[in-house]
Amino acid sequence: VPLIAQGEAIGLLTFQNVTASDAPSRAYLELMAEALGLALANQRLRSALLEKALFDSLTGLRNRHHLDEALHSQMALAVHTHTPLS
Repeated sequence: VPLIAQGEAIGLLTFQNVTASDAPSRAYLELMAEALGLALANQRLRSALLEKALFDSLTGLRNRHHLDEALHSQMALAVHTHTPLS
């Protein structure tokens, strides 16, 4: 069963032991494949959005938001490990 999202085939889901007499099961599997395709497409969009949020599109460098998060994380680590932050 093809995984399709936004009109694009993004994968293929295969099953074993599905016969022609299992039409209701096949319909259910096709619905599951559609839901999986949408979930994968949403994850791709989320990853692209995160990249746009963290990187400057002109320079490709990380932006201020990333600096703030990294600084906060390193400060918390320094406090936790009782080591200086430099």
